[in-house]
Parts: sequence; structure tokens; C-alpha cells
Amino acid sequence: MAKKESEHRRDVHSMTPEQFGEIDRIAAEFDGKNKNGESPRIRDFLQSDILDRRVLLRELVLCDASHRYTQGQEPSMDDYTAQFPELEGDTVLLDELKTLR
Repeated sequence: MAKKESEHRRDVHSMTPEQFGEIDRIAAEFDGKNKNGESPRIRDFLQSDILDRRVLLRELVLCDASHRYTQGQEPSMDDYTAQFPELEGDTVLLDELKTLR
């Protein structure tokens, strides 16, 4: 079943400012490791008890894809759904990935 935009908005709107701050912190750490050539694994950054996993996962996928594009790679939604089956049918994320190209 496709992840509808309304479901995505519900996920985001249920979060507190502290949770958004934590997502920003985790994403910045992930991005920093990418920029330092460390090739971080998304899975290693999903271990937060206070966050909605789906929202954090989307953010990390977007950070990863953006970095990969700058390296001349062509990441696809299939790359991410192979690792994270819960992303299957997430049309919001798919649309966001397309805008990174």
C-alpha cells in the first residue's frame, strides 16, 4: 500500500520540537561522516528511542541520496527498499528523491 502524503504529514505533525532537533542532530552527524569519507550506514543511525523511525529514516535516506548524487552515483528507491522494506510504496519519499537529481 502506498504511503500517502496525509500519513506522512501525520507522522511529522505528531512530533515535538525536541524530536525535530534530535533528527537534525542525527542527520548532521550522518552527513558529517559522509563528507569525511566514512560511508556511514543508515541502519546505525536509527537507534533513537525518542523518534518516529519512519521520519528519521526518510531524513537519513535523503541525506544519503544527496551525498551519493554529489559523488556521481545514481541511488534509487530500490536501493533503499532493499535495506528497509518499510519504505516500499512511500510515494512521498520517492517524490523527494526525484527532486534531488
